[in-house]
Amino acid sequence: MPTSRSSVSFMRSVKIIFEFFAIEVQSAGFNLTSTILVSCNHLIVDFDSGDARLAGKFRLGDRVQMLHNDQILPSEVIKVKLTKRQGFYAPLTKSGIIVVNRMFSSNYATVSNYALAHQVMGIYRWWISLFGASASSEHLP
Repeated sequence: MPTSRSSVSFMRSVKIIFEFFAIEVQSAGFNLTSTILVSCNHLIVDFDSGDARLAGKFRLGDRVQMLHNDQILPSEVIKVKLTKRQGFYAPLTKSGIIVVNRMFSSNYATVSNYALAHQVMGIYRWWISLFGASASSEHLP
């Protein structure tokens, strides 16, 4: 899956307390660890299948894609815990994929099919390219 470093839109909420999954992974070959905080409905890229799947479906021992020195490495899920934090930040990239704390994640949530979510959000990306993003990304439905 291609990644994009530039975001076309950005959603955020800084005041509300949200529940997140803290998914900690380790890449044995390089002894790297990393943690990502995501909603259970966000998509993370599975190393073995290459498909994005809901974060809430990952279990101990599953593997995700980790970026290290421009290489994609398998990284094993070693801890999953529920946590609460204030606020969230959600960029939307052209590719629909973003690397967060070295892990490949999707911009999309709720829909378990990455390809479908990317197609549907293509309309939104097109709209933004023509008319620009909303002046207020703080207020979310």
